[in-house]
Amino acid sequence: MFDSVDWRLFLLLVTAGFVGLLSVVPLKTQFFELTTKRPESKTKKSEHIRTQVTAFGTKLPLLVVAVWGGLLLSKDLGLVAAPLMDSFLNRTEAAYFLKTVTVSILSGLSVGAIISLLMLFGTRESGPDFFSIPLWKRQLAGLFYGGIVEELLFRLFLLSFLAWSVSSVFGLQARPLISEVFWTANIVSALLFGVAHLPSSAALGALTKKSIALTILLNGFAGLVYGYLFWQSGIEAAMLAHMSTHVVLQPCMRWLLRVLKTA
Repeated sequence: MFDSVDWRLFLLLVTAGFVGLLSVVPLKTQFFELTTKRPESKTKKSEHIRTQVTAFGTKLPLLVVAVWGGLLLSKDLGLVAAPLMDSFLNRTEAAYFLKTVTVSILSGLSVGAIISLLMLFGTRESGPDFFSIPLWKRQLAGLFYGGIVEELLFRLFLLSFLAWSVSSVFGLQARPLISEVFWTANIVSALLFGVAHLPSSAALGALTKKSIALTILLNGFAGLVYGYLFWQSGIEAAMLAHMSTHVVLQPCMRWLLRVLKTA
């Protein structure tokens, strides 16, 4: 039913995802050190290391399957999953390279600015520990884990899987992917993307109805933009936009926290 994948592209994406998984290590290590300073903390360093190794060992195979499945599914939907990487691997000129990069970066920066402004309506109860972590560690995780790993999981695989499933279940045209099917899949995957950010939101402070709704809506909005870029220009466009969002968002986080606490 599916054509075979380009294994060079598969290995390139898996390698990028592996780097993304490693990028959160400095952030998680320091966050653990900060939380263990709390009087109520009983977590031992050995337990933390075991938890991180287990998480890494679980996520890496998941990532491998997601990349493989995403490449197969996107191809079956008539999508060019990674046109810029394809052109690099095949030593051909990438069509609309400058336009793709420019539009993606500007879209991501705009999403970051919009989310930063909308966060002013969020909760004023946020834990300070996360924001005392150096910016480079937060930015590193945002750029490479968010920009690569999350896009491979939620756009390349999940969005493609949902679009393929909708097309198959309802007997709709799958190749080329029609807009009705795409937007159904994009909305669902974006909402799930928002839900997936609830644990990290909980690490910043107690979850309330308002913070839950805001987390899902803001991340869901970003997911819609990344999904659209993936549909139009490939996974690299979604990655660049996601990375650009963090370029704006991460430096604003501490300032936003101060504004929220003094408002």
